[in-house]
Amino acid sequence: MSSSSTPKRFNNKNKNATPAPTATVVTEIRIHYPPGPNYAVGMRCSKDSWATFHYATKSHDTEWIYKVSSQRDGPMLEFKPVLLEHIRSSGSATSSSNPDDDDVEIYAVGGNYVAKPGESMDIYPWFFSMHGSIQSLDVHSNILNDDREVLVYLPPSYNENFSKQYPVLIMHDGHNLFYEEKSYCGRIWKISDTMDELCTSGIIKEAIVVGICPKRRFYEYLPSVPEKSFPNHRKLKKSPGGGADKYLDFIGKELRKSLVSRYRTLPDFSILGSSYGGIISLYAWLTRPGEYTKCGCYSASLRWHEKEMFRIAENVLGQMSRTHQDGHEVYFDAGTENDQVYVTAKMAELVEKALSSSGPKDVPAPLAKREDGKKRSAYEIVHDLARACGTSTPIKKDAGGSSVSTVMSSGRVMVNIGQGHYHCEDAWAERTPHAIAYLLRDSQRETRWVDDVLARITSRIVQEQRYEREMRIKPAVVPDVRKYSLMATPILALPSFQQQQQKKNVKDETFLHEQPGMIAVGAQM
Repeated sequence: MSSSSTPKRFNNKNKNATPAPTATVVTEIRIHYPPGPNYAVGMRCSKDSWATFHYATKSHDTEWIYKVSSQRDGPMLEFKPVLLEHIRSSGSATSSSNPDDDDVEIYAVGGNYVAKPGESMDIYPWFFSMHGSIQSLDVHSNILNDDREVLVYLPPSYNENFSKQYPVLIMHDGHNLFYEEKSYCGRIWKISDTMDELCTSGIIKEAIVVGICPKRRFYEYLPSVPEKSFPNHRKLKKSPGGGADKYLDFIGKELRKSLVSRYRTLPDFSILGSSYGGIISLYAWLTRPGEYTKCGCYSASLRWHEKEMFRIAENVLGQMSRTHQDGHEVYFDAGTENDQVYVTAKMAELVEKALSSSGPKDVPAPLAKREDGKKRSAYEIVHDLARACGTSTPIKKDAGGSSVSTVMSSGRVMVNIGQGHYHCEDAWAERTPHAIAYLLRDSQRETRWVDDVLARITSRIVQEQRYEREMRIKPAVVPDVRKYSLMATPILALPSFQQQQQKKNVKDETFLHEQPGMIAVGAQM
């Protein structure tokens, strides 16, 4: 073969040839913010090591555009929106105004944004507000034939950046979310504080949180009458389930319409709840995939009607590829102290297999019984599930006092386990930052600080709870139907008043525990 016919890739002349230059692309950042007079909008970025203030070009009153050229295969652009206040300027600041020593740079709240080379991105920063606000609404329902109190949390930027719209997070048991005086047991989830910290840290998308206060909780949260084998079956005789579909119709047809007309909402609605609220959240996500993209289940009381819930899940998940689009995700969690870890792991495995073709194929084996025929303990289930999913994380308390461990985290399903956690509001408050950070994670922000932020928030929650217990702070209002212990630790979590009347020797371990340093006051199913 002659040298002229040698394939080009073997031609020695091309060995030291200069590689073809990489294509240059333009990254376009559209900043939506109404700055007001004497302000200019711009940014600092990693392209020049954050050394220079770059003016954005004003497109209209609330949109500013910044373009930067880079190589297609270059590094990600990390940037921070900046509001520049011209102190000496008497008119409107423009890109022709050069910054001087008297100008003040105000950086956007939250972490840095990131953009791929060539990407076009719309961002909605804010610069001043650090705390959200809570509003109370009275919503009349023709479907439920009653008036319902609804508590609405508006994120920090809501009253600052009026060009921004927000996803909506529907939460049940609204009376336990924000105010101690409204809570049935004086313990709350601390949602407003947690959302403020998550939003201002920049690790989640800001969202409107809607807490619906129940009136007939069992009837509204349970799709059907519970099985006789369910521990609280006798308790539910006076208020059986079966009204879940009516309750969801109220949310989808009446409450949603009211929220859209009152607030700047996006079509992205998610639903989240604990215990029976976890059941109705999972039921809504399964049966109404067009209404809810994401779902959070805290300590879902799946034993209520285990066969029925798994039958519904298997029927719906069998057609998941046709009914659920990309972006649908589920969060599960449970505590290790008699909090249904076993059934939670089973449901998580079922959902994971349906949502991901690369799900854990060997999960059913760890959920089987042991060689001696006995059920595996919560710790055995959790560790085996973690190993099967390739995320074998030891369950142990970190230095900050948090005891939440992620045992499964795929693109569609996350399972968290709380070590030493009971079925109670304090445990759900501690796990809330992890749930919301997963369901509302922001792909536009850099993620290197997520773990540190979550550790800081959960540590703050744990310390506040410990302080409240040590100081024996009584709730502002204690309902007559519940009684609580104010003894020094170890504290006894007392059963409900009705259960005390029915049987002196309470066997339901969900309500009665004694363990140093732990409390499970007035656990609500």
